[in-house]
Amino acid sequence: MVDSSGKTRTELSLELEAAEKRIQELEASETRWRHLMEHVGQSIGVYTPDGMLISMSRTAADFLQGAPKDFIGRNIKEFIPENSSEYLHRILQTHTTGQPQTYQDEVSLPGGVRWFSSDYSSIPDEQGRPFAVQIISQDITEAVRTAEALDKSGAMFEALFDYSPDAMFLADMHSGSIVQANLAAAQMTGKPKAALVGLHQSQLHPEWYLEQSKEFFAQHIAMLKEDSTPPVMENYVLHDNGEEIPVEIHARRLEFGGQEYILGVFRDATERKQAEEELRERELELRRSQHRSKTGTWEYNVITGDNRWSDELFILY
Repeated sequence: MVDSSGKTRTELSLELEAAEKRIQELEASETRWRHLMEHVGQSIGVYTPDGMLISMSRTAADFLQGAPKDFIGRNIKEFIPENSSEYLHRILQTHTTGQPQTYQDEVSLPGGVRWFSSDYSSIPDEQGRPFAVQIISQDITEAVRTAEALDKSGAMFEALFDYSPDAMFLADMHSGSIVQANLAAAQMTGKPKAALVGLHQSQLHPEWYLEQSKEFFAQHIAMLKEDSTPPVMENYVLHDNGEEIPVEIHARRLEFGGQEYILGVFRDATERKQAEEELRERELELRRSQHRSKTGTWEYNVITGDNRWSDELFILY
């Protein structure tokens, strides 16, 4: 038998089964996305270009002493009012240019003041057009406090330096030669501390990134000489076994005995990079599932009354 469109019952049954399978794939993809945001150890927020929060990890909500549902649908200026104009500017700039940005901020939270290194990146839709901005923040409070303590108290330098969980390299500010490294630095590079002393700071990085590394060092020096805080730099550290470890580099200027040094605090960014990649894959998988299943999604903000439709839903209607 055939229906009014000329299709047999067998054909209709197969189409129905295929549609049901695509819907199941979509539901599974959405479930994995929710699980990721619930259990990822990173502080993650996804915002519209005007600063409205549309997705949030449990870790991010914990810093604000609430649950994700307490903040989703609200503008960032409502729950982080201090410096909100700067955050909104960064979100819009990242959305407009599509260029990733990294910032270091001191943030006043319900639990006290914390320091964060935040990576802003644009999230594209199925057509490759940016529709939201993702912010992944790493709590660097301890690293910042360690650096500040080192600057203020030479007596505490050795203990704080050597037992810091982050790799630290102290280099001559003018020559770039390493004069001291801590235990974490030895572990990150696979070299004994004594073997690191005397190396030029550029020798910590892969050869293919050599020129960029030298440029980063020169930028740090120039800003530190002007008593400015350099931005967080991303680079790679070459381990003795050939592994290239992604790192975030925080730089501070120190002075001992009339000599100027640059303290580089290297934080392993492997976990953050993996989280970013997994988030990108989940976002792409979700959009593909919606496209295959001809299924759209929509969200309703009970506070503002705004509706947000996915691209697939616009196509359907």
